[in-house]
Formats: sequence, C-alpha cells, structure tokens
Amino acid sequence: MPFLQRFGLILLAYTLAALASGYVVALAARIDGRGIAPSGSIWLAGLVVTAFIAAFASTPATAIIIYGEVRSEVRWWYYAIAGSMIGWGLGKIFMQFWEFQVLGLSFGIVAGLIYWRLAGRNAGILNTEPNEEQHRSLLIVLIIFLLIASIATVPNLYGIAFT
Repeated sequence: MPFLQRFGLILLAYTLAALASGYVVALAARIDGRGIAPSGSIWLAGLVVTAFIAAFASTPATAIIIYGEVRSEVRWWYYAIAGSMIGWGLGKIFMQFWEFQVLGLSFGIVAGLIYWRLAGRNAGILNTEPNEEQHRSLLIVLIIFLLIASIATVPNLYGIAFT
C-alpha cells in the first residue's frame, strides 16, 4: 500500500471513529435531557461534539496509532482498550460540563473498533513491503501530526479542571 493511501486511510478511520463517538455522546445527552442540543438539531450537536472529541483525542490517538504502526499491532483489543482509555480521559476532562466517564469508556471502545476495522487491522503494512522509505515517511508524518495536535490541544486544557 503506497504511503499516501495508507495515511489517507488512517485519517479517514480516525474521522469516522470520532464522528461515531460524537453522535453517541450527543444522542446520550439528548436522551438524558442535558440540553446540549436545542430541539431538532441533534445533527448540529453531533458535529460540535465530534469536533471536540476529534480535537482533544488527537494527541493520545496519534501516539497510539504511531505505536500500532511501528509494532504492527493488528489485534482488535489493542484499539478497543486504547479507545476506551481515551474515552475515559475525555470523560474526566469534561466532567465539569457533563459527567460521562462511563459513556466515554463505551464510546471509546466503539471508536477503537471502528478504527481497527478500517485501518488498524492492517497496521504496519508498510513494514512488510520492500520500500522501507515509505514506512519511515509515514512515521515522520504521524509524529509531526502528533506534535501539531499536542501544540493545539494541550494549552487549551489549562482552563479545564481535572476533578
């Protein structure tokens, strides 16, 4: 699999996993009556929650993706456990807005399994190909993405309480 195709697949899988998580949280909040979405705008609320999840989960998810690519981690439970830990962490961060740590564990598992199904089960595929340069290029791009995600999200955590 060429480098750009693999990188595109990773981005698509991460985006769809975040999208599924965002709508699960928005729907759960709507059912619980928390009022994060005005009546009739669950689609907009889902997109807003997706943006928050995608932004704040990008740093740990990229680190997990890098590890999975380097170690050729193709087991479904690796991504399910990693997703649940990220979901639990997001639940801990946003507890002041709405307590959803248990929900974070569950939407994290779903997100991890979605990622695994689309991209994770072929992790490290560039390791097996004779072109080692493509594998290094993918890892460099993912590390740069990790740095950018860290720079963009970590300073924003300053105002959020970890209670």
